[in-house]
Amino acid sequence: MAGKNRGIIAYGNRVLRFLPAALTVLFLAGCAGSDPLPSVIDPEETESTADYGPLDYDSEDAPLLIDKNVVEKTLTFLNLDLGKEYTLNYDGTSCFYDKYGTGLSLDQVSVGNLVDVRFVKNTKHLTSLSLTKNGWKADATDKYLINASKQEITIGEDVYRISSNARFFSGTEQIHLMDINSLDQLSFQGVDNMIYAATVERGHGYLRLTGQEYFVGGWLQVGLKLVQQVTEDMLIPVAEGAYEVVISNNGMVADRNISVSRNSETLLDLSDVQPEAPKVGQVIFSVTPEEAEVYVDGKQMDAARPVDLTYGIHQLICRAAGYKSVTRYISVGQPSAGINVELEVSDGSDEDEDDGGIIATYYQVHVDAPEGAELYLDGSYVGIVPCSFKKVSGTHVLTLSRKGYVTRSYTVTLDTEEKDASYSFEDLVKDGGDVSGNDDDDKDKDKDDGDGTGDDGGVTDDDDDLEGGGTVDDEDDTDGPDDDLGTGITDSTKIAGKYRFFGIVGSISPKCRAFGAFF
Repeated sequence: MAGKNRGIIAYGNRVLRFLPAALTVLFLAGCAGSDPLPSVIDPEETESTADYGPLDYDSEDAPLLIDKNVVEKTLTFLNLDLGKEYTLNYDGTSCFYDKYGTGLSLDQVSVGNLVDVRFVKNTKHLTSLSLTKNGWKADATDKYLINASKQEITIGEDVYRISSNARFFSGTEQIHLMDINSLDQLSFQGVDNMIYAATVERGHGYLRLTGQEYFVGGWLQVGLKLVQQVTEDMLIPVAEGAYEVVISNNGMVADRNISVSRNSETLLDLSDVQPEAPKVGQVIFSVTPEEAEVYVDGKQMDAARPVDLTYGIHQLICRAAGYKSVTRYISVGQPSAGINVELEVSDGSDEDEDDGGIIATYYQVHVDAPEGAELYLDGSYVGIVPCSFKKVSGTHVLTLSRKGYVTRSYTVTLDTEEKDASYSFEDLVKDGGDVSGNDDDDKDKDKDDGDGTGDDGGVTDDDDDLEGGGTVDDEDDTDGPDDDLGTGITDSTKIAGKYRFFGIVGSISPKCRAFGAFF
């Protein structure tokens, strides 16, 4: 046989196959697409002693691309079966294809892609890389639910398993599952029913309020989906993008436009707002069934008569025995309007109740690190770490902030077990500028830490400990996500409209019908 042969080692049976040297002709004509073979190899075990040409290879894999270094001209991959990382060199002879065999540039190949690679093990030279044909990709969406305890992700109506070797990315940075916020839009890649990668396509930043003393106890609305009560100190995770922000209390209304960038703080100063005589709108409620109780901002109202409400945002709760409760927000902005609320009949499931989390009165959540950082629970200030707060079951966002450092947030799920929980997060990373908007480097450490005591004693839940940050072990299997953390990714429905009219803002379910000046 004329010319030079190349050997392909198939992992497992180590069968040596020989292909003719006709590939030399292909090289003279440039890179051409080819179907990557499905066999998976361990790059650390394959032996290679022969000399190879630019299009030759002795090893192949179907890994996940986890790092690109364009300066060193290296690509790092994760073998999905063994959980091992390895790095290959690329040069002008390395070929890149889409899943149809059409040539690509390396810029079109992203970290977090499932790929098929062929390479020479001895020299660690990448011969070719193709986007995999065998996997699937779900484009950016916020219609997902992460259940870390079951290691499952529901996308739309389909349920997928999270691989023990799954990786999570924000841009090119690897993150931990707990870094993902319910506000983030994610894309996913996997094979069959298994997810191997999730990438944050649209992330979140933070909104910090200052000068809001006239609005404490009122309501803050960011865009069309986020409504939260105003507290003395606030640092709220917000999806990156541009928004109209409406803050209201006792008839005072402030309207601002903001822009939020990923992993950065946006400062909203309300110190220029001065008190004025509150404006009042008259609301006529029509509620089905008639015996339903109606509460506005926690106070029961007589829905049979018109109700006077100050301009701004108010919390509306309607409930009746045998029906699903409704908790929504209404925005008052004109002299009069009507609101029609129809409750759905309950099917008797626990999900019909809308009572919020279960409070474990005698148990605390302790945050021990990073020391000196400000801790915010669901946007409200808790104290300076180390500190504690009352344990309430459910999904919560813990935000850590300090002047001169990059703000970080973590999504955690607290169980109903009768014991304390303890968290220690990794140190904050220094930032080039002051993103906190806080002139005071440390808040008053004598502030209430949430439990009314400085005692952080009690039995801690070691299973809840997590260093954070998604640290990767390059020498061995990667650390898997903590089963007790990172859940609570929820779904929302977009509602159109502005605060100047009556209407419902937030997710509409069960059914709420509107008339008059509704959105």
